[in-house]
Amino acid sequence: MKLPQTLIIFLILCMVSAFASDLKPEIVRKELMGTAQKKDSQVFYLERSVLTYNKNKLEKIVTQYTSNDGKLIAESHSSLEKNIYLPDVSMKDFRDQYEYQIVYLPGEKKVEISQKNDAKSEWVRKKISYSENMTNSVGLMNYIKDHAADLKTEKRKVFRYIIPSRQDDYGMIVEYLSEDKNILYFQFKIENSLIRSLAGTGESHVSFDLGTSQITEFKGVALLLDEKDKSVEVTLSYLPLKIISEKAEK
Repeated sequence: MKLPQTLIIFLILCMVSAFASDLKPEIVRKELMGTAQKKDSQVFYLERSVLTYNKNKLEKIVTQYTSNDGKLIAESHSSLEKNIYLPDVSMKDFRDQYEYQIVYLPGEKKVEISQKNDAKSEWVRKKISYSENMTNSVGLMNYIKDHAADLKTEKRKVFRYIIPSRQDDYGMIVEYLSEDKNILYFQFKIENSLIRSLAGTGESHVSFDLGTSQITEFKGVALLLDEKDKSVEVTLSYLPLKIISEKAEK
């Protein structure tokens, strides 16, 4: 039995469409570039993050921190598969070999925070209780993105923020300040003023682009210390995310 020509064309189009849908990129990698400048406008470090998405879900982030002359000074690996707000993080500073790890343990409802001061030191490990409103420096972007609308209405939220060097979490206040041309402005500070002083964090300011759902600028204490182990106030400016690779997986 011969099929009508229009039906044959329709079937061919359906096959092509199905095949094309199978080849849609499932693994997508995006690049996020940032520059951290000190108050005197000198570059403190350059930041390059590669974000890996699986079916539009952010799963991994690898971030390299380099000096202005291209020397690698630190690197972090983060997995968001268990918790997008509290990713597992492994960070190493190559200048003094300091390392820390944050591991979420859902079965125990705990978070293990580990650190070692240098290559010769032993790991010091501590477990703290997990709470649903807990985040860290890597998960903060997702927290802001998912709560931006609420913050515009409520103006203020308190969440738990992990500081690895102190192996503990602290109440962190985020306040909505204003909006200008689709950019939201927030202020962050540790709830307890004494802890805020001891931790040397002060206040931080974040600019968030509603259109791209991306942090565009951070002003506050840098994630990295300087060569004398002192905190550094920086302005960290980010370029827009860009796709660097796509891969279809069956």
